[in-house]
Amino acid sequence: WMDIRWGNSGERVRLVVALRLLAGGRVEVLEDHNFGLLRRMKGVREGSWRVEGKFPQERVKIELTQDGITRQETKCDVDLPPGKVFLSVTTLGTALGRQGGVAIEQMRFLIRRERRIVGVFSSQPILEEEEDALLEASG
Repeated sequence: WMDIRWGNSGERVRLVVALRLLAGGRVEVLEDHNFGLLRRMKGVREGSWRVEGKFPQERVKIELTQDGITRQETKCDVDLPPGKVFLSVTTLGTALGRQGGVAIEQMRFLIRRERRIVGVFSSQPILEEEEDALLEASG
């Protein structure tokens, strides 16, 4: 289970990552994108994406492996453990929905691995190239 103190303060941590969704379900992290003052999601090393469902209920599912962020770094009671982060957003053709969910996997009773929703993200196209999406997560 999640630490019972996780997120009790109501604080939110905003992280950004710029991605290019490539053919074959590969994800490229755009390291050189200018985020201004927003906090970048650390150490995103690899990722994949796929479309699930049938029109008009399709969802883009994005899986990223990242280094996490500690409570010392966020300066509040919200952290993101290292490992996989799962993003899910509706799609209509090549257009992504404006907001989706963020989940992580954790063990329940040391037996069962399950996904826990830890926040939401918003998606925005990056104007330089249509295939890129700026994903801003808060959790």
